[in-house]
Amino acid sequence: MAAEDDRQYIAHLSALEARAARWRVRYAPGDGEVEAWYVAYVAPKGEADVARRLERQGFEAFFPMMSRWVTRRHRRVEVRAALFPRYLFVGAPRELPLYALTETEGVQSLISNGGAPVMVGRKMVSDLRAAETGGQFVERPAPKVRVGEIVKCMRGPFEGLLGKCIELKGEARAQILIDLLKREVVVNIRLDEIARVA
Repeated sequence: MAAEDDRQYIAHLSALEARAARWRVRYAPGDGEVEAWYVAYVAPKGEADVARRLERQGFEAFFPMMSRWVTRRHRRVEVRAALFPRYLFVGAPRELPLYALTETEGVQSLISNGGAPVMVGRKMVSDLRAAETGGQFVERPAPKVRVGEIVKCMRGPFEGLLGKCIELKGEARAQILIDLLKREVVVNIRLDEIARVA
């Protein structure tokens, strides 16, 4: 009787191994063509972990990153962070059930409308990828402007106007004296909106 139980147990194990092998072949990451893109709302700071879990299951995951400059211990350092914190673009192949996405650890919900998950256009995802690769999500350090220098407004309501920097307000803003409607006007403006005139 024990030999019979052993044979059944071994047969059961080999059936499980065969099923697992079929699953690995069928759901290998990157094998299936993405049929639709969705946006998943994930755990705080969990974009990378959830993306890895989803990719192991055969989904394609993408979260655009941005770079910005911050001051830490009197030094300027570049910090990378998610462009859309807690949101993850997920490409779902036709052969994978959508519940496998929603049941993944760290996925809190899918962006939905009327209870149905909203699909995102492939062009939007490819445009975001191209923008990230092209460096469009890099926050440039503010230009170094000194008091007394002539500057030009590059963006905003005063675009194209020249002015004189009369005071710096911290690391991000300056007061600029601009000739506006034949009067000198003091304007508070962000440093990344002005450029030094040579």
